[in-house]
Amino acid sequence: MLKKLLTLITEDKRLLKQGSILFSTTLFASVINYFYHFSMGRMLGPAGYGIVGALFAILYFLIAVLNTIQTVTAKFVSTLKADNKLNQIGHLLEKSNEKIFILGVIFFVATILALKPLSDFLHVSRTNITIFSFVFLVVFVVSNLRGFLQGLQKFTALGANVIFEAVIKISAGIGLVLLGFGVNGALLAITFSFIGAWLLAELVLKKYRQNITPYEINSKAIYAYSIPVVLAMSAITAIYTLDVILVKHFFQPVSAGHYAAAAILAKIIFFASMSISQVMFPKISELKTKNQDYEPTFRKSLFIVAGLTLAAATVYALEPRFVINMLFGSEYFDIIPIMGLFGLAMALFSIAYLLINYFLSSGKTKFLPALLLFPLAEVAGIWFFHSTLSEVVKIITLIAISLLATLFVAYIFGQVQQKNG
Repeated sequence: MLKKLLTLITEDKRLLKQGSILFSTTLFASVINYFYHFSMGRMLGPAGYGIVGALFAILYFLIAVLNTIQTVTAKFVSTLKADNKLNQIGHLLEKSNEKIFILGVIFFVATILALKPLSDFLHVSRTNITIFSFVFLVVFVVSNLRGFLQGLQKFTALGANVIFEAVIKISAGIGLVLLGFGVNGALLAITFSFIGAWLLAELVLKKYRQNITPYEINSKAIYAYSIPVVLAMSAITAIYTLDVILVKHFFQPVSAGHYAAAAILAKIIFFASMSISQVMFPKISELKTKNQDYEPTFRKSLFIVAGLTLAAATVYALEPRFVINMLFGSEYFDIIPIMGLFGLAMALFSIAYLLINYFLSSGKTKFLPALLLFPLAEVAGIWFFHSTLSEVVKIITLIAISLLATLFVAYIFGQVQQKNG
């Protein structure tokens, strides 16, 4: 079985090579990012880190919007690439950056206007939220630029961009906290890191701003495609972010900090595997545009993600004490009982995320809005059943199982429909 799996994966050498490049660079960036969290967890303590974790959950929730921007951009850029219309990419780059920066300003202003209710709900100071809100002015544009890198299949540049962001974040974070800025320093470092990523991406894409060929951008097609994308991404993102926000609301600061640490550890599995989906997406989109068979690319990607994530979840189940002690320290040993199940939930979400990207890249989007029912079910479950952290993780795992089962049923149904013509 293992030999058959390895043979299937290695058949497509280009997929394996590019997947390995983006996976390794993303994994390296994830390690640096998590060292940022581990460092902040140790330097700020559970209560202080609970504030950082809660505000990061807001940023993670916005990943639905950020992933939508990157996914939609990658889709249309990959189509231009498939049609060999490279001179039109610069025009799309200029126009999309202008509109998306305005979106960032809107989010920034909305956050400032909502300071009091956010502060009251999360039990976080208004100063913390204000400093954190500056990230909205840059993060949306960064996602758009990364969509261009993904759509052009510049995976090395995409990986380098993510690494550069992570290096700035941990360097600035540790430096500012040591200088006495505390939680505010940890939050300000996030904005600095995205500014660096913005500048680096612009440098890589500079050549596409030369010899620009203006053309009429089909905004209706972009917005029509964006709707199912944002709904699907909102669903998957809400599922793995709302739990941290709700735990911060319902539990004491130290328990919320412990849970935030457990969530960060579990999400290592999810974020590391995202690179495979990012490589798969433009390839399927390009093959779809050229009317070529894209199923083998999906199946190989599925085997890779399932194998990697389930292996990682097994490590979490068997050696939780070692993982926690190495990364967060003994002060967080209270989360040992929940790490195995939490790791499994994130592995299942990783596979679900790959399936969602498969549907989006191949244009099969009609049923995706229904996925919003799953985060609603999660919120209801945690709202009424949150006596322990373990109970919260069980609800998340149940949601993950249900979501993955639904997606596989949709995939099989789609295959049957396609065969029947």
